[in-house]
Amino acid sequence: MMTNSAARSPFVVRDYFLETAFELRFQSLLRSAWQHRTWHVIAALPGSGKSLGIADWLQQSQSYKHARGATHMPVLAIRAPKNGGKDSALGMAISAEFGVLPPMSWSVRRSWLIQAMADVGTECLIIDDAQDLNLAHLAFLKEVTDNLAAPPHARPIGLCLVTAHSGKIIPLKEIFSRPDIRLPTISPSSGYRAAFLCGSGAYRRGSPVDPDRF
Repeated sequence: MMTNSAARSPFVVRDYFLETAFELRFQSLLRSAWQHRTWHVIAALPGSGKSLGIADWLQQSQSYKHARGATHMPVLAIRAPKNGGKDSALGMAISAEFGVLPPMSWSVRRSWLIQAMADVGTECLIIDDAQDLNLAHLAFLKEVTDNLAAPPHARPIGLCLVTAHSGKIIPLKEIFSRPDIRLPTISPSSGYRAAFLCGSGAYRRGSPVDPDRF
């Protein structure tokens, strides 16, 4: 039976974000890292909605720019550099969140970045596609978080490494399991955690600073 296409309502693209069970669980992990200043590795299948969830979470992060020029950015979210690269590639990706910057050497930018994150009140850093990070990137992340947690800033921050995985492959396990790698601990009661999300449900593995329990 033919239908009158003119009688149909026009298709309208809506800018809606559906809070599925997956997104609720995913964002609860982002919230936990932010509130408790803990480190999390979050893994889910490609196409499950991780990037959309991060974008929606940023809108809830209460970032603003004051009329007098001061900027407040409690949550920073970036995409991991592709094709590996040095620690400077990750540093440039984080620096880009602060807008157009004057040219500076990498040694100067390292110090500048830590001060900039402290000045805007950064409390949590989210890195999408974190399966592309390498050892140099992770070492740089530890350097940044250690310097922010130490005086004069005294600002521990949460970290979410959001990864895509398939099958039984655990992202970043080989790096974190190396005997020469010490996982970061923000406080005695917190540390590295791994969460694996699948479809509309989720399951969690690991415990603070205990890679052998993966």
